[in-house]
Amino acid sequence: LGDVVATLLKERRAVMSRLEQAVRTGDAAAVGHAAHAIKATSASSRPREGELVQRLETLGRTAALTGISDPLADLRQELAVALEEA
Repeated sequence: LGDVVATLLKERRAVMSRLEQAVRTGDAAAVGHAAHAIKATSASSRPREGELVQRLETLGRTAALTGISDPLADLRQELAVALEEA
């Protein structure tokens, strides 16, 4: 089980990096795809994380990246907490 968790956490870090890069470059489609990928690996026991990922995915899919900094920062914090708890 530890190997599975380690693999999921490694994948989350990689996708989070892609999400942050997409935000920096203003690539709304990539934001939506990366957020969707994070959603696919999110723990269902973390509802706040799920809400943030959904919001980021929606912002990306609608190309409405204005105001994306706050949910992105909140997601970073949620993921940091999840990593500490793992």
